[in-house]
Amino acid sequence: MNERIRELHSQCKVCDKDTVLYFDYEKFAQLIAAECISVVANLSPYYPLRYKNNLLIELHHRDQIEEVFRGACVEGIKKHFGIKE
Repeated sequence: MNERIRELHSQCKVCDKDTVLYFDYEKFAQLIAAECISVVANLSPYYPLRYKNNLLIELHHRDQIEEVFRGACVEGIKKHFGIKE
């Protein structure tokens, strides 16, 4: 497991003083789904800048299409896991 998974895992332990009473698997699944949504929502294509005749060519169309696609991915993940937020 990487460090982020360990952090999410530790947030799901229900403890009484120093004793772990149980592990909340539903909360763990919700945190992982939320983390996936966050990753997709914040993706950036990082396209290299292009120039023509020393002028920067803007890639607005591609950016708009990808923004719609990212939104669709986020909504798809939410629907798949039944997240209503």
